[in-house]
Amino acid sequence: MIKLKCSNDQCQYCYEITEKELLDNGHYHKTCLMCGSLLAVANLEEIVEQDLDQQAENYLKQWFNTLGLEGTRQLIENSPHNGVRDMYLKKLKERGLIK
Repeated sequence: MIKLKCSNDQCQYCYEITEKELLDNGHYHKTCLMCGSLLAVANLEEIVEQDLDQQAENYLKQWFNTLGLEGTRQLIENSPHNGVRDMYLKKLKERGLIK
């Protein structure tokens, strides 16, 4: 769910919609229904985190199918980006594939 919040400090109107609703009818969700101020996404960090998590799961499935466990581990461990490497290593630990 996407939480939309009014940008007007006096109003503070907030509601939730689905991603599909926002994609299909985004023009209805640009301004506040109460005061007409612009709306902002209140839970953006949560949405981005969920998207990254899902993308990581999808890549791991793909890599397991094409490279196998050892090839996937090597690919992740040789990644030059520490944040990305840590995220994938955490996923492998959660699955019990590495210690």
